[in-house]
Amino acid sequence: MFKLIKLDFYDSFKCLMSECTDNCCDEDWDIYIDDETYELYKKIGIPDLDSHITSTVPRKLIKKDNKCPFITPEGLCLFHRDYGEEYLSNTCRSYPRFVSSYGDVYLETLGLSCPATVSCVLKYEKEIEFPDNIYYEENDQIGIKPDRSDAERTAYAAMKQFVPNTSVTGTYLSLIGDLAVTSCVRTCSADRMLTVLKDIMKGTPSERYVNELFPADQMISVAGDVLILDDEKIIETEKQLIDSNSLFCCNMNRMIMFEHMMLDSQSDHPDSDKVFVKGLIVWILLLMTFGYVNEQTEEYSGSRIVDHTYKLMRITDHGDNVLDAFLNRMSL
Repeated sequence: MFKLIKLDFYDSFKCLMSECTDNCCDEDWDIYIDDETYELYKKIGIPDLDSHITSTVPRKLIKKDNKCPFITPEGLCLFHRDYGEEYLSNTCRSYPRFVSSYGDVYLETLGLSCPATVSCVLKYEKEIEFPDNIYYEENDQIGIKPDRSDAERTAYAAMKQFVPNTSVTGTYLSLIGDLAVTSCVRTCSADRMLTVLKDIMKGTPSERYVNELFPADQMISVAGDVLILDDEKIIETEKQLIDSNSLFCCNMNRMIMFEHMMLDSQSDHPDSDKVFVKGLIVWILLLMTFGYVNEQTEEYSGSRIVDHTYKLMRITDHGDNVLDAFLNRMSL
């Protein structure tokens, strides 16, 4: 008997492929090739295979200028185009789908670092849910419904707090309360947050996204010593973004809360306070991408929301414990 928790639009997700605005095949990420896939490539006779995939285990793609060696000029995967999805490596077949297990509980969700995922969330017309289903392996188990773990209960309860037309910042603060751990957020300015973020991401693959979202030559004079939670620009940005697409703001944070709460539940007792603070940091940074960059338009168009969101999530999701490092630095 096992339980499967799945994001409710998980099965309808489709890759944008050549229409993607920022193809993950061009990212400076390590792409590992599992043994089964490697043997398939050898069997079909891919020329110069060892010049494109490392010979040492674990094998990974040898990229040039961050590009996958098997990407076509049209932005399509050679294997997917010519042979089918079954010829993709496990990594390429799954991303941005993420499957994680917690004992007899499995979670299937989608990463917000993918433009296609963010587009799905933007178009979703109801509040996102994570329904669960029980699968029975023995007849005498049928009808038994296991209790939810502490992590599951906490994840569902936290997710439900995010509702349309409600301040996301206010929701996080109500979840956090007066915990000492929030001092790093409550007592800092936008200038301090950006300084720490840029320093942490220096020299990493995601540094380019920091520079795109917070370009030094386009930054409006930030609010100096004004505390970030008292910053009128941030407060107004959140109001405008929620007025523009309240359901997206609700659903984005539902996904972040549920996934991060479960990911932190390996011991079955998640540090929910820390997860709440990390969620608040991600949300404030997103507001800052809208509120401080001197763009010609203040309109929160769909393309602009997608662009800002997936880039920020590539910063916070695709580094080694970026948010933990951020918390540590902000607490100094």
